[in-house]
Parts: sequence; C-alpha cells; structure tokens
Amino acid sequence: MSKLDIVVPYGILSIFDQIGRPIQQSMYSIDCIFVGNTGTIPIIYFRVILSLVLSLCYQVFFIIGYRIYTWVMRKPLNYYIFSTSFMFFVVFLQPEIVSQMLSVISCRTIGIHDYILGNVSYECYNDQFWYYALVLVAPFLILWVFILPLSILYNLNKNAKRLNDVEVRLKYGFMFREYRD
Repeated sequence: MSKLDIVVPYGILSIFDQIGRPIQQSMYSIDCIFVGNTGTIPIIYFRVILSLVLSLCYQVFFIIGYRIYTWVMRKPLNYYIFSTSFMFFVVFLQPEIVSQMLSVISCRTIGIHDYILGNVSYECYNDQFWYYALVLVAPFLILWVFILPLSILYNLNKNAKRLNDVEVRLKYGFMFREYRD
C-alpha cells in the first residue's frame, strides 16, 4: 500500500480549496473585473492590495453579521467575540496572505533575466519592483509575520496566570484549549 490511486471529484476539491484559501479563490473572480482597470498599479501588486482589503472585509462582515444576530435575537453583545474573531482571522488568513506577499518579492531566473515568482510577466529588481516591495509588501509583511502574531502571543502571555478564568477562556481559549500543562 505504498501508493493509493484515489480519484477525488473536482467538485469536492474545489469546496475544500474555497474554504481553505478564501482570499485566493476570491481573487479569481476579482481578477476578471479589474484586469486592465487598475490604473497605474500593476495587477500583481493590485492583487496584494485586494487580498489585504478582503481580509479586512471578512472581519467587518463578521462584526456586522454578529451585530445583526444580536439585534434580531435580542441578545447582549459579547465583546470577547470581536477579539476572538480577530485572532481567528489572523491565524486563518496569515499563511495565505504571507505566501502571496512572498511570491511578489521572490524572483526566479529564466535565461538571463530575473522575474517575479508570482507572475513571470514582471521583471525583478527594477524600479517598479523595489517601489512596491518597499512601500507595499514590506510593511504588511512585517505586520502579518511579526506584529499581529506577537501581539496575540503577548496577550496570551499576559493572561498566562489566568488561563482558567472564564473571561480569558472565552477570549483566548481556542488558542490554547487543546494543550495540556
């Protein structure tokens, strides 16, 4: 049984891909709308901007949906849900966003030229590459790789002595519940 020849229908794979990589899947339809209409921003960098906006939209839609739910059901707002959802979206979306940003600053050599790994239609190491790498990608890469995870870690560490408190478990429980002392 070193090799299993299992054929999984495309529809099932598509569902898992849509759930596991929501930003990338949303980009396919958005690309069709904006191709040629991004102004002076090349489409490869426009996708990075859109993925950052989409990640923010997911959070905003959740907050609006939760607010409507509490209003319709006449339930009080639980503010810990906002911070929990924020942490969840960071953990869930970070790999996809970071991967996309790394692909637009990574280069590969084809022949005698270097091209951007995320889209080999664009050359590396020219003025446009450095501008977007430094102005767009680097700050958000620092945010998503260091600042957001470290802020979550800081808050977990700050509450390390109170992990069994109800308030802390409601807010941060999904981050540590499966771990044992």
